[in-house]
Amino acid sequence: MAQENASHKVPGKNKNSKAAKEKRRKDKEVRKAEEDARNKHLNIQDRKTRKRMKKNRKMTQAKHDNKKELFLKRWFSKKQ
Repeated sequence: MAQENASHKVPGKNKNSKAAKEKRRKDKEVRKAEEDARNKHLNIQDRKTRKRMKKNRKMTQAKHDNKKELFLKRWFSKKQ
């Protein structure tokens, strides 16, 4: 009798893990498709355009990194 209970699985647990695994698989496929589309878009461009895109991406990132926090976050954050 003890062996019967040991081999018995919890109902619903397997469904949940299958659903989670399926969701992770779909998310991975979506990320891969987006990355492939991004690479295809870059490969279509000529060299000058790719360089311009890279330059603009770097400039945008530099401007974004230098921004202040939202004033509400600054006002209501804990001071050290």
